[in-house]
Amino acid sequence: MHRQLVTLRALIQRFEHEIEESENPALNLRTKKLLQRLDWVDTEIVELRDRSRLLQEEIMLKSTEQTNRSLHVLAIVTTVFLPASLVAGIFGMNVAGLPLTEYKSGFLWAMVLTVSAAAFVYWLLRRLGTVGR
Repeated sequence: MHRQLVTLRALIQRFEHEIEESENPALNLRTKKLLQRLDWVDTEIVELRDRSRLLQEEIMLKSTEQTNRSLHVLAIVTTVFLPASLVAGIFGMNVAGLPLTEYKSGFLWAMVLTVSAAAFVYWLLRRLGTVGR
């Protein structure tokens, strides 16, 4: 709308200059009023455009903050379960000579190792200040 109003204002200004040369002062007065109104409308449109840009930036900022919080939580969960994935990967291999396979309580020790590793990583993240913000 701003571009259209600029074009319209330019046309009316040209018309106003042509009227100044003529002898009809009533037309001159009306074109001045019309130009004032168009200037006011153009100013309002520019202000609304600026406000809408500010609102759009604020919405994008809030959306970005929410995405960052979600990614932060995802990174923490991934980091906490990384040791469990490592242990599961090691014990999931079908090869002979894996540790704790010759004991009856090997599964229990593997679970203790997995939970302990996850707890240690969580404690480390808390100590570094990554978790709990």
